Amino acid sequence: MASGLRSGHRPLYPEYPYRKATFYNLGYLEHGKVYNYRGTLLAKPDDAGELVSFMRDSFTCLYVPNLLYGSFAPQYLYGLAAMENVTVLCSKEGKPVGARTGSGVSTRWVSSLDNWKEVAEPEALGRIWDVQQHFNVGYAPTKGSLGDKFSRRIYTSRQLGHHTSPSLACDAFIREHCVGQMCWTPGTGYYSILDYMDMHAAFLRYWYIHPTGTARHFTEERYTSDLATYFARCTVVIHEPLPLGPFPKVGKGEHNKRKVYYPTEPGVYGDIYISKEQVDDCRKAGCTVNVYEGFGWADLTTDNQYFAQEAYWKREVNVPSNAEEKVKGIPLAFIGRQKQDRFMRTLVSLDRANDDEPVVIDNEGRPYPYAIRKIANYNRAIMIHWWWYTVTECNRAVYNFALPFAKAGRLIMIDYDAIMVLDGNDKYNYIRKFDIGEVFAVAGDWKWRELHNVSVLGDRTFESDELTHKPGNWAKHFLPFVDDLIIATA
Repeated sequence: MASGLRSGHRPLYPEYPYRKATFYNLGYLEHGKVYNYRGTLLAKPDDAGELVSFMRDSFTCLYVPNLLYGSFAPQYLYGLAAMENVTVLCSKEGKPVGARTGSGVSTRWVSSLDNWKEVAEPEALGRIWDVQQHFNVGYAPTKGSLGDKFSRRIYTSRQLGHHTSPSLACDAFIREHCVGQMCWTPGTGYYSILDYMDMHAAFLRYWYIHPTGTARHFTEERYTSDLATYFARCTVVIHEPLPLGPFPKVGKGEHNKRKVYYPTEPGVYGDIYISKEQVDDCRKAGCTVNVYEGFGWADLTTDNQYFAQEAYWKREVNVPSNAEEKVKGIPLAFIGRQKQDRFMRTLVSLDRANDDEPVVIDNEGRPYPYAIRKIANYNRAIMIHWWWYTVTECNRAVYNFALPFAKAGRLIMIDYDAIMVLDGNDKYNYIRKFDIGEVFAVAGDWKWRELHNVSVLGDRTFESDELTHKPGNWAKHFLPFVDDLIIATA
């Protein structure tokens, strides 16, 4: 496959090479006291100035339960927001998620344990340390930034090429019209037994091949003959009822909220945004597809297969027993970073704020002593087309796997990278979860387990004797695509 070539002034990925692994001492800060992972008291900084000095002099990065609640905000946050050499990163709503300060050629961080889904206790440092040691690329304040360092190390060590990030027009087109993972529930109700089948390491399986090079805009399908893939606005005509919809349609659900569904009934469906491969799926299902405007790529790259392979082995071999979920979450967080916008938001004290920067207010409408500053970073290579293509190919794999079950009337639910079907002997063609054969699974393999006394309540929502899953319950599907809010990399 061809490697991407630079076009114009678009940022390239990776923006800069991996240099070396730099680890910091880790400290836990709560109620004005800094502890190490054993719970030993290290320091008692009184204010933001003393906190920054301690971090600089002791070569320490700190973790706190939360930057907004408890004693951290009044004792340190307001002072940090007022310091010129400190950047307090925040969400769109102004929730602080981390703070960084420069110290010579290095950087010190204060990070929230929320970013790691960790318990607020000194022992959390040991678990985070084990994850960083396992990947061996140095300290990183979040899961996504750790995954990014791991990816850059692979690009640097293998001397892989650079890849052009999409134009702003292409980036906006994908953001506005792409959908997330496939979710569909045709069979709500109670079942005495169902087979739950999920794809092993689904996103690593489809982080293998991606579009690369300049994204080219087109207005008719006849201009796509030389494109390896594309993302386009289409009209799809379903002529006969389908057992399972091969394309997503965005509509409105309850309370006029955005709802993605997969049409199966005959009709003309306009403003459908799908990939070249999904167009092929629709035509294979007997649909007529008219392709209109979109963006396409002439080349594909397999450079990211090395990240997928090495990240897979990191989650399978010699994983620290106290950090299995975090190790699995690192590559997913990195993949999710490709969907972030390119704006960094920071908190600044009111005396440093501009007139057009909004003041942060609490739930009762009371103002905090700082405002939100929005800073665009157009030099950052955000590879949203890689994220979109990975999700799309994963959805296609789930669709094609679920289709025979749908034709047989056995499909009950599609839950991202998993399906739930009526019990049958064909499950023995696949790997049984918690069986010795599971150790031989590779990324993309399907695994199954039986669930008993299952109540299917709605999309991604069910209860059973063995497993319960509800939206917001990240124990089953921990896909950290939006929680890694710190954009700048350590």
